[in-house]
Amino acid sequence: TYSGGLGTGITIADVETGWTDDHEDIAHKAQGNYIGLCCAPYPWDHGTAVLGELVGEHQELGVRGLVYDADVLLSTHQGFAINVPAAITNAIAALTAGDFLVLEVQCQDAPLGPHPCEWDDAIFASVRLATASGIHVYSAAGNGGHNLDDPSFGGKFNRTVRDSGAVIVGASQGSALTAASFSNHGTRLDLHGWGTSVTTAGYGDLFNGGLQSTYTALFSGTSSATPIVAGAAAQLAGIHSQVTGLTVAPKQLRSLLVGSGTATTSGPNIGPRPNVRAAIESLGFPVVDLSGTLVPGGSYTATSNGAPGDGCVMVFGTSIRDVSPIPVPPYGYFMLAGSLTRKTSGALDGTGQLSYSEAIPADPNLSGITLGYCLTWQRFLSGQPGVGAFGNVAAIEIQ
Repeated sequence: TYSGGLGTGITIADVETGWTDDHEDIAHKAQGNYIGLCCAPYPWDHGTAVLGELVGEHQELGVRGLVYDADVLLSTHQGFAINVPAAITNAIAALTAGDFLVLEVQCQDAPLGPHPCEWDDAIFASVRLATASGIHVYSAAGNGGHNLDDPSFGGKFNRTVRDSGAVIVGASQGSALTAASFSNHGTRLDLHGWGTSVTTAGYGDLFNGGLQSTYTALFSGTSSATPIVAGAAAQLAGIHSQVTGLTVAPKQLRSLLVGSGTATTSGPNIGPRPNVRAAIESLGFPVVDLSGTLVPGGSYTATSNGAPGDGCVMVFGTSIRDVSPIPVPPYGYFMLAGSLTRKTSGALDGTGQLSYSEAIPADPNLSGITLGYCLTWQRFLSGQPGVGAFGNVAAIEIQ
């Protein structure tokens, strides 16, 4: 519901083996978008499942990806670890600062395998080049159940010895905030995502309507966790860019997500789980909050929050543009649609707020529907970066 939060304007390069690139739920972004080495295995479920989590199309069928308006590139290593540095380098050449590289590969060459591929010095150098270029790298921790702080790894996962700048992603037991038994762990892990029974495109155990119409409810491992974390990061990166006009650096984004994430409750370290809403709140970005009695005959108050003295316009719309929102530089992407009404405008008060209240018609048929959406549009006059920005779109949902 935030400008930039759909992944608009961001490109994600998926580095792994192969894809079913014409699958009905990812073809709008993936079909034919191969770069680098030839040729990627087709059909291939693993890459299809990863892209389903990230860019599954916003439509009536299938799944909906976390950043479904992002663009994707497909860089294969052809199933050979020796090709991983080349696949990463090919992705770097096609990306720019602010884009993402998802490394969906685990390697076996250390004494304890599988493990994150950056154990290999050539892969580490490639990843460090990417992050030094402003590209966000999100890498699977691997499914060996190993402690990456074990001496057999030679300190290569000791952040005080070296740090590629990538986010290494562990896997939890689904909704439980504890490490999955198979997930590698240790102090080098930054964040974690769901590692069991993720629903996405591919495989066909949930639904099989033919090669381009398969879905699973069983995608698991650090492979399923990594696109969840990368998707959350891309949401926050897009929002940060729209609000501040600045591209967030990889290590800065990593720190934001780690610092605002939800900690695990037990087990070895796999890092916190991303909480994008908490990260946005920690940055003080414009936000609309709703309060009141959201029932027929009740009322609601919409409050715009920001920095005291900033200019603000609060707008109501009857629908939302959750596909291809309208760019309005420099404020971001305008997401309201339908019948539009300006509800109030002025300067945020000494507490950084501006509000309006409105009665809800006493019509029982309104129960269970969304009455409309409220958007805050702020001009920064108090010294923060940027000219101004749209905030979130708050849905007025009647109970």
